[in-house]
Amino acid sequence: VPGVATATGDDRAGAEFLDVGAARSFLTLVAGSFGGTMLVIVLLVVASTLGLANQQRRREFALLRAIAAGPGHIYRLIGIETALVATVAAVLGALPGVGLSLLLHGVFVRLGSIPAEFRFVIGPLPVLAAV
Repeated sequence: VPGVATATGDDRAGAEFLDVGAARSFLTLVAGSFGGTMLVIVLLVVASTLGLANQQRRREFALLRAIAAGPGHIYRLIGIETALVATVAAVLGALPGVGLSLLLHGVFVRLGSIPAEFRFVIGPLPVLAAV
C-alpha cells in the first residue's frame, strides 16, 4: 500500500504506544535528578565518614610517623584501605540495587508514570556505573 510504513521489532513501540516517548523523557528526568541527588548525598556521607575515621586514627598515624613512615606512606595506606572497603561495598550494594530497580519499575507502572508496556531491562552498563 503506498504511503504506509511497516514497523517491526522494537520500532513497533513508537507506533503502537504513542506515549512511550513522553514516558521515556519523563523517566530520564526523574532518574537524572534522583541520581544527582544521591551522588551528592553519597559523597557527603563518604567524605564525612572517612574524615571521622581518620580523625580517630590520629594516634596510630603518629606512631607510624614516629617509626619513619612518611606522609606519602600514610596517604597510600588510607587510599588502599578506602579502595578495598569501597570495592566490597560497591559489589554488595549493586545486588540490592538491581532488586530495588525492579521494585521501582512496578511502582512507576502502577502510578501511571510509565506505560505497562515499557520493558524492564537490566544491562551491564548501569550496574558497572553504580559500582
